[in-house]
Amino acid sequence: MVVAVHLLFGIAGLAMARTVSGAGAFLIGGGVAEPVLSLFDWTKDLVRTTLGEDGRS
Repeated sequence: MVVAVHLLFGIAGLAMARTVSGAGAFLIGGGVAEPVLSLFDWTKDLVRTTLGEDGRS
């Protein structure tokens, strides 16, 4: 899933780099999305570590 998200970020970045306003929007959007995705990933890892790989205690 991480690879797919980074691939989509790359495609979106190339598409939005055509204009200055698009590049700025990509910078702001990526700056907001990346910490949210990181928090999701950390939370998922914490739950897996705490409850076990299958999600059951």
